[in-house]
Amino acid sequence: MCSGYPYQSTGLFPPSESEPLPSPAGRTSRPGQCVLTALGDAAYLAAWLLSFGAIVEGTLHSFVSKALVIAVLCWIAWASLRYARGRFKGAELGRTRRILAPLTLAAALAVMHLLPFGYTDFSSHYFHHPESDAWTWAPRAVLTECAPARGCFDHQMDECGFRGEPDRPLRPPANTVALIGDSFVFGSGVRDGATLADALERDFASFSDGPVRFHNAGIPGSALASFRGLVRQAEFCHPSGLYAILVKRDDLELLDVRDRLDLMRENALYRLFVVSGFEVGYDALRQALRAPEGSYGDEASLTRALDEIDMAAGPGRILFLLNVTEPHAAIFSRWVERRPRHGMTVLKFENENSRPESIPDDGHWTEGGNRTVARAIRRQVEWMLTRPDGPGWSDLNDFPLAGVGDSPDRSIVRDVSKNLVQVVVPGQEDAYVLNVLWCDQQPYYARRGDVCFALNPPKHPLSQSEEHRLREIIDALPAESRKSEE
Repeated sequence: MCSGYPYQSTGLFPPSESEPLPSPAGRTSRPGQCVLTALGDAAYLAAWLLSFGAIVEGTLHSFVSKALVIAVLCWIAWASLRYARGRFKGAELGRTRRILAPLTLAAALAVMHLLPFGYTDFSSHYFHHPESDAWTWAPRAVLTECAPARGCFDHQMDECGFRGEPDRPLRPPANTVALIGDSFVFGSGVRDGATLADALERDFASFSDGPVRFHNAGIPGSALASFRGLVRQAEFCHPSGLYAILVKRDDLELLDVRDRLDLMRENALYRLFVVSGFEVGYDALRQALRAPEGSYGDEASLTRALDEIDMAAGPGRILFLLNVTEPHAAIFSRWVERRPRHGMTVLKFENENSRPESIPDDGHWTEGGNRTVARAIRRQVEWMLTRPDGPGWSDLNDFPLAGVGDSPDRSIVRDVSKNLVQVVVPGQEDAYVLNVLWCDQQPYYARRGDVCFALNPPKHPLSQSEEHRLREIIDALPAESRKSEE
């Protein structure tokens, strides 16, 4: 029990045998002395751990080896405190402890301040491309990726910092797709040849317009803020006709790998925050409490980010593969439908059995999980590769929209029932609203000026009553607006 002795045990560390206890007459009670002494011990121990934590994190990949080294550091710190208790008495011990802890902590800060990134494999693997403002893996022939839940894998890398075979011949841009995303697109935890890009390339080997080349432009830790740079870097290294961008819920946060690496370069306190492990714990707690650190939650900021990606893609098309909340999917849908060439699809898995398989205690997709996702998006990728230029489309309501013509008008699709869809021409909502049905085998079109709208087939053919209703709708249109099946 601590009762005010300047050199008595705090309870955090037991007193040494050579440390005599004073008599009650010599007690010098001070308010808060126990708390200050305990904080001094804790600060001293924390300084030890933070001083060497960066080296441990950057040089050891095994969780067991890290735990053993940290245990040794704790023992050294504890032993040094016992030595100080045996060497100094009374006020000398208090002064030594109060001076030693801040000095050790200052030394830890100085070490990490002098290092450009800190001793962490998190930062040493990344490289900034100034011409595209993109963060990728540092260019190297082979990248070794390790994690406790999935072990270590050696990945072949190309000269641009992307995963793939460096000497593989490129196909024409019309038959090339760049996959943009984070570690799920990169394929963390799976061998070479088992990523999402590899699964799609095998599926499109017998494509009607010729085999399609899929480039893996996924970088672990990336989010929406980094996708603009990744599109530029992919365009520079592997010009593509289509950019398929996987956007998950956590990708909508403002702080991603680009911002974290910038902070690590510029802020020693943030490096201390990262290498000590506090940043990971804070981020996990924040996500568990659903407390945004800053996100593209509002439509204006999300639209600006999408506009930047659109500019980076140049003449290429963009297909967003979304695993986000419904409000965010609606924002993507409205943006896409106002842009030519682009499209979006929401990744939907009907039940637990149809969901992509993931690595236990890790969450990334296995080789089988990547094949499941490839099958789920095959139709949308094929549609984007073959569809004519026209208004963007969204399958948010399972009815992708195709436009034919050069009119600047863009339509908005609203799902009314399984087969009944409302098509609204922006700027003419009051003057022209069509309810159009689409038959599984015999498509119908509704024409407005030089724009012809069509809808993808529903899940089942039209019934007789629906067919009759369709005829009534078409017959009610002005003669110049009709177009029968072709």
